[in-house]
Amino acid sequence: MIAKVVLGIVFASIDLKSTGLILHFSNEASISSRSRSKTTAVTAFVFGVTAVLNIMFLTHSQSTPALIHGITTLQIVSIVAYYDLLTGHIPALTLICAAIFGWMPFLLNYQINLFLIGGLSNLLIALIIYRFGVLYPQKSTQKTDKFPAFGYGDIYGLGAIGFLLGFPASFCGLILTLIFSSFGALVTSTTKKQAYLQIRVRLGVYMFLAAALILTFMLFNGY
Repeated sequence: MIAKVVLGIVFASIDLKSTGLILHFSNEASISSRSRSKTTAVTAFVFGVTAVLNIMFLTHSQSTPALIHGITTLQIVSIVAYYDLLTGHIPALTLICAAIFGWMPFLLNYQINLFLIGGLSNLLIALIIYRFGVLYPQKSTQKTDKFPAFGYGDIYGLGAIGFLLGFPASFCGLILTLIFSSFGALVTSTTKKQAYLQIRVRLGVYMFLAAALILTFMLFNGY
């Protein structure tokens, strides 16, 4: 048991370190507008949840493919959360990794088409949200928002959790992400006395929360 706890923490550390390496090699500086203390607190929260779920998968997974899938999914969605938290967007690399690695543990004994459907359907829904929630209002008002509430990075992130979770869990992940982010925006609007529609919410952490919740549900239902 101690070995599994240590291994779970090591995996979570690798996820955090991987984000730093991606930032380093992309030569992208942190543009976080949050206070350092708040950024540190959210980072610690994501790290803690990742470590706990890693340990749970190492302890309770019913099969090796499920274990590999759980660890891989946590790695990618935690990187999504860290990167969005630090830079304000989500790299396309996470979508590519999810599309490649999300279904591979089940190549021999699972319907990989469910993962393809999950990823493609999430991408389509995210594109529709972007088209009618961002581009259409900008075109109608002739006003371009430099930092839109929903951008290409969010499309990449939602597509990634779709490829990782597979259908229909992918759709649940998308809906939970939107619910969590709406609640987060409401809390921010209330505490900062800002108009609700002017709040810029970073979806990365909410995508992570949605995926973590679904993985936990799957694990406790014999995954």
